[in-house]
Amino acid sequence: MIKKILFSVICICLFSLGSLAEEIYPIDKAEDACISKTSSTDAMLKCTASAYDSWDKEMNKYYNLLMKKLSAEQKSELLKAQKSWLAFRDNDFKLINSSIKEKQGTMYLNVASGERREIVKQRALQLKEYYSIVSE
Repeated sequence: MIKKILFSVICICLFSLGSLAEEIYPIDKAEDACISKTSSTDAMLKCTASAYDSWDKEMNKYYNLLMKKLSAEQKSELLKAQKSWLAFRDNDFKLINSSIKEKQGTMYLNVASGERREIVKQRALQLKEYYSIVSE
C-alpha cells in the first residue's frame, strides 16, 4: 500500500516538473540554430529579427482566425483588446530602446531585440490559446 502511494506521489511530482518545462516552438528552434552558427552580433540580430517577423506572422494568423470564429460583439472586443495591446507594445518598445540607449557594447542591441521578440511571441501564444478555446 505504501509503495503504491509513494509511486503515485513520485509520478505526480514528475508530471508536475514536466509541465513546468517551457515548450520550445519551431520559431525558437530556428532562431537558436541560426544564432549558434555565428559569433557576429549583427548576424545574431538578423536571426532574432527573423524570429520576430515569424512570431508577428503567427500573431496575425491567430488574430485573423479568431476574427472568423467570433460573434460581432466578440470581434469588437478583440479589436479593442488588440489596439490596446499594440499601444502597450509600442510603449514597451520605447522603454526597451531608451533603456539600452546609453549602454556600451553591441550585446545590448541583442538583448533589446530579444525582449521585443518575446513581447510579440507572448501575444501570439495568447491569441493562439484564445483560438484554441473558441474552437473547442
